[in-house]
Amino acid sequence: RRICRCVNRFTNALTCRLLFFPDSTQYNMTDYYKRLGRHFCSKCGKEYKWMQSLVRHEREECGKDPQYSCYICGAKIRHKWVLKKHIVNVHGNDDGSYRLQNYHRRYRGKYTCDACGKEYTWKPSLTRHKREDCGKKQYYPCPVCNATLRRSRQLKLHLIHVHNWNKPEYIMQ
Repeated sequence: RRICRCVNRFTNALTCRLLFFPDSTQYNMTDYYKRLGRHFCSKCGKEYKWMQSLVRHEREECGKDPQYSCYICGAKIRHKWVLKKHIVNVHGNDDGSYRLQNYHRRYRGKYTCDACGKEYTWKPSLTRHKREDCGKKQYYPCPVCNATLRRSRQLKLHLIHVHNWNKPEYIMQ
């Protein structure tokens, strides 16, 4: 082991570029250690070891409100990956089910169509009903077996899966 002149500690010569390439990398190592060190945010005083981390902090975090919140405790969190770690470490949920629970919590309820009064448990189902079904008596007959389907997509899937039909000119109509 030899002492490394750039960080003043004992190190293996292979792990220090300055010792390994003493002449050719003097400039590069100086530049490298300018980027490695103590970098402080001028707005909040937060310290970073790497200059690129400070630049990211100033661009994405400093002075901005957290974008994410924990659905269990309401903690405000800046990054999605930190939210995932928070849920695992604080609440002990590491199976990813929080995403599904959060989705269901946002959309589950009692949704009623204003036009026809039909009720749905999920908001996306009501949205699809309003867009495709409500007030429409349109049916799509199957040209092969005379089955009638309510949506063109259902007819397309029926033709493909039941009759092995791949004629795009009829399906696309």
